Amino acid sequence: MWTDDKWHYDYVRLAWDTGFSFEKCKSSNLDRNKISMIDIETILRERDVGAVDRFIPTIVQYILEEEQAKVLDTNFVKMFRISQLAVEFLLFCKKYLDNTVVLLKKELAKYKEVRVSVTKNIFNYY
Repeated sequence: MWTDDKWHYDYVRLAWDTGFSFEKCKSSNLDRNKISMIDIETILRERDVGAVDRFIPTIVQYILEEEQAKVLDTNFVKMFRISQLAVEFLLFCKKYLDNTVVLLKKELAKYKEVRVSVTKNIFNYY
């Protein structure tokens, strides 16, 4: 599933066309204690997507301090940073999809009203 890149919509093109850009400013005043309290095993076991969702801003805004980055493997630091960028991009896609769902629901409701009206007119005609 994760390696299948045959999507029905070109989100990369959407991002480019709409002027999407990555956040340049990160917040260094995040509560790092929140991160230390994360229990990954519990999240996995309970499939707690809500907990993951609550930590997205923390993940995206987290800044690796120079001292931290120095002791970590360079490739790990790059992987962490690209993961942050990927999450930002996926949040952009989520917002686009959310707006699209809202518009489609409104459109569907409008068509349902038209269908009801047409049905009433047909039955009133006979």
